[in-house]
Amino acid sequence: MTVKDSLVPLDGMRGVRRTLSVSNVPSTGTFLLRLGEGNTIKQVSDNEFAVDDQHYYIQIASSPNKPFLRTVGNKIELVIVVKGNAPSQITYSLLW
Repeated sequence: MTVKDSLVPLDGMRGVRRTLSVSNVPSTGTFLLRLGEGNTIKQVSDNEFAVDDQHYYIQIASSPNKPFLRTVGNKIELVIVVKGNAPSQITYSLLW
């Protein structure tokens, strides 16, 4: 699997925009990309999530699949599934 990662600061130093390009995912495998982790994560709009009582936000700009929340131990994770041979690009912002 190949992953390319790009971070760009947002205007006004209010966060960063991250773009991940994923390719060559094995056809028999599934890759979970963790976008964030916290004690709490709440969906505040169709594409935006508040982490740890609005400590920061994750705003999804583009994704091949819909993100979902899962519990691991005593933490909540926001993850996206990436699978198959077709290249995928995920773009999201971390806002504070």
